[in-house]
Amino acid sequence: MAIVADVVPARQLGRWLGYQGAIFAVSSIVGPLVGGLFIDQLSWRWSFSINLPIALVALAIVSTTLHLPYRRIPHAIDFAGAALLTGALTSGVVLISAGGEDLGWASPASFALGASALVPGVLFVARQRRAPEPVVPLRLFADRVLQVVLALNLTSGILLF
Repeated sequence: MAIVADVVPARQLGRWLGYQGAIFAVSSIVGPLVGGLFIDQLSWRWSFSINLPIALVALAIVSTTLHLPYRRIPHAIDFAGAALLTGALTSGVVLISAGGEDLGWASPASFALGASALVPGVLFVARQRRAPEPVVPLRLFADRVLQVVLALNLTSGILLF
């Protein structure tokens, strides 16, 4: 999608992303069928090996046709924010995954995991407010479109799982 957005003019971008979506829809059906055929007739290793020639052809096409201007822009990477986000998300995922089965919800380990998710999460938000180039710019959450997208994404994730 990123390469298409760089190559195709903005007026035609919707059409080309539609083509890409149609190809994805077809490949979502054909891919597992072909993969099952490989596994039944050849070996499971073919499901990995078949992608190499396709990737090489795609690499050759992109490297010969995509000529974007290169300009170096110095950035201030927010390593502290990335580390805080990683810590908060890791602890949260472990808590949600292990809670109720491996760990009791009221156990000291669950409370420790909850605290180790909450404290870095709060510190992450504080860090993002003052970072010159934040990992997640908090001003994005003021956008109504993003609020609706996040709510829909959360709802679909809950319904899916």
